[in-house]
This record gives sequence, structure tokens and C-alpha cells, in this order.
Amino acid sequence: MGASLSIDSFQPAVQRWALAQGVDYLNDIHGFAEPALYPELAAAPCKLIVMHMVRSQEQNQGLATRTDVAPDEIMDRIIGFFEARIAALAAGGVALERLILDPGMGF
Repeated sequence: MGASLSIDSFQPAVQRWALAQGVDYLNDIHGFAEPALYPELAAAPCKLIVMHMVRSQEQNQGLATRTDVAPDEIMDRIIGFFEARIAALAAGGVALERLILDPGMGF
């Protein structure tokens, strides 16, 4: 068939299911913040889309209002987010060449 499959989820149960199905891409809008999933991410062959987002998890669930980020602060915020996520994923055994960085939505 030749088509690639990408699953977008930040829920570990859904991510585990997607990995078991052999997806080509797994996209997490929270940047794979769940360390318990790292062994499975490290063992899987798929590409991982690490997405930065302006909102916190609580804000995404409607528990808080959105906090705007000043334009002169956004790049430092994005870079800091990716540095932390890349370091955590690498420490968890995930090969860096499998990571795709997505600066995210909300800009």
C-alpha cells in the first residue's frame, strides 16, 4: 500500500496500543512527558514527533486559562522545552535520529 500511519496522542495507553500496531509515527502534544513509556519508545522503530505547546496539561483539560507568552520569550521557551525533552528521551534510551521536533500550535 505504501502509506505511512501517524497516531497523535498524549495518553500512554493509546501510545502503547499504537506502538503495538507498528505505526510509522507517534505524535505527542506534551512531548513524551511520561518516563514510564520510555522503554517502549526506545524499543520501537517508529519516528517520534515531539511537540511543544503553549498550554499546560491542566489548561488543555479546561482547568485553567491560557497564559500568553511574550513574543520575545517564545524562542527561549521552545528551545528550553526541546532541550529538556531531548535529554529525557535520550536518557531513556530513545535514539535521537528518530525524533522530529514540532514547535507546536498556539502561536
